[in-house]
Order: sequence, then C-alpha cells, then structure tokens
Amino acid sequence: MDTDLNLAINRTSDIPVLDVSGDVDEFTCAKLREALRSFIREGEFRIVVNVSGVKFMDSSGLGTLVGGLRRMMENNGGLALSGTNSQVERILTVTGLDRILKLHNDDYTAACSLRTQEEERKTAVTQ
Repeated sequence: MDTDLNLAINRTSDIPVLDVSGDVDEFTCAKLREALRSFIREGEFRIVVNVSGVKFMDSSGLGTLVGGLRRMMENNGGLALSGTNSQVERILTVTGLDRILKLHNDDYTAACSLRTQEEERKTAVTQ
C-alpha cells in the first residue's frame, strides 16, 4: 500500500533533504519512519524533510515526524520541515505541533535553522 508515498534524498550543503510526496498516513508512514531511521544509522542527525509534495497527512504521519525529531534530538541533532504546503501547515497549526515542528519556506532556510541550533548547542556547552 505504500505506493502512494514517494521519497527522494537530496542535499543542501552538508544536510540531507528528504523530499516527501504523496500521502503520509497509517499505510505509508512505515516507509517514512524507516527512511528517518536510516539517516540515524548512517550518522546523520540533522535532516530537512521537504513536505511540499505531500497531498495528505494524518495523525500517523505527524507521529512519525515527531518520533523522527525526538530520535534526532537524542543524538544532539534536529529535524526541520521545508516546503510551504497549506495542508501540512494547517494540520500542524490545528494540533499545536507547529511549535515543535517548524515549517520553513525552502530547504536552504530549514538547513540554516538546523545549523544555527547546532551552533547554539555548542556555545552553551562551552560556556
């Protein structure tokens, strides 16, 4: 059933970008979850997830993104969303998850936010 979800990997500078298109729901979220876990296994703890191609997302998809963020943060990393998409933006706002899953206009801005977070963490550790 996961044929309604397509994933592609690109890079913005040193940060991987996972382009997600199609439906992210209870039938397809396992594919997204596995992609996020594979980044962690490969030592990539900062990732941008581009949701501009997402047509539909339910609570399973949101849970997958939150779980991915948690796992990245456990490794002093982070997860940022890119790609303005009214459907995803609406579900993040309605659920209040827009406070922890920040949606950026583009991949570059999202990647910059992850770099800034890492620099702030390093500064806090050295002080």
